[in-house]
Amino acid sequence: MTKRSLLLACAPTLLCLTGCASGAGGSPAPAPDVVRGVAGIERVVQQGPEATSPVQAPVPEVFAALGTVYEELELNITGRVPREGRITAERRRLTRLAGRRASDYVDCGSTFSGPVADNAEVLLVVTSRVVSGGGGSMLATRVDAEARPRGTMEGVRECSSTGRLEALILEHVNARLAGTVPG
Repeated sequence: MTKRSLLLACAPTLLCLTGCASGAGGSPAPAPDVVRGVAGIERVVQQGPEATSPVQAPVPEVFAALGTVYEELELNITGRVPREGRITAERRRLTRLAGRRASDYVDCGSTFSGPVADNAEVLLVVTSRVVSGGGGSMLATRVDAEARPRGTMEGVRECSSTGRLEALILEHVNARLAGTVPG
C-alpha cells in the first residue's frame, strides 16, 4: 500500500476524530499565555488552572510573605507587580524542589524509565496573585510547565501540575504570616 492510498484510507477516520475532539459545549478554555520555552523560543501555551485559597491577612502582608516564599523555594522571580498583587517566577532545569523530585510537582507523562519530569529538562513557570476577599486575602497560584526529554529527539512535552507546589506555596505563606519557619 502506498503512502497516498494509506492516507486516503485513513482520512475519514481522522476527520471523525478531529471533529469529535473539538466538541461543543462546556466552559471556554483559558486564554493562552506567551512563555519562553526550554529551547528559548517564545510560544503560546494554554494556561493551567489556578489553585485559589483564602489567607487570613491583608494583601500587602500576604504579598510580602509570598515574595519571601518564592525566594526560599529558589524560584527565580522574573516579574513582581505589587499594584496587581502578582509575582511570576521561572525555574529552568528543575530536578528537585524543596527536597522532592520534579515529578512530585508536575506530570509530563512517563516512559519505560519512569516519569518524564525526572529525566528531562523542565521549565517551570509559577504565577501567584493576591487579591482582597473573604475578610482577608485570596491567594491564587498557577503552575505551567514543559519538558524536553534528555538524550532523545522527542520534542517538547506540555506538563500539568499535580497541585503539590501550589499547596506548598500556600503552606509556606501561612507559616510566614504566623511567624513560624516553614518546615
